Amino acid sequence: MITTSDGVELEGIWTAPDSEPVGTVVLCHPHPLDGGTMTTPLMRTVAATLGDAGLTVLRFNFRGVGAS
Repeated sequence: MITTSDGVELEGIWTAPDSEPVGTVVLCHPHPLDGGTMTTPLMRTVAATLGDAGLTVLRFNFRGVGAS
């Protein structure tokens, strides 16, 4: 969980590469009214692809989505 400055907890997932990371990406999902969450197939695929490229990836759900 990620806690914001006003005390709201956001559900999040780190994807780490197998080797030393070359950078970090914060991956934001599409708008929740369009079905966007951090666990949609597109988000999982993009996070895995970036992880395979050596990047650490943070995905999180916006307020009101999932456990956020």
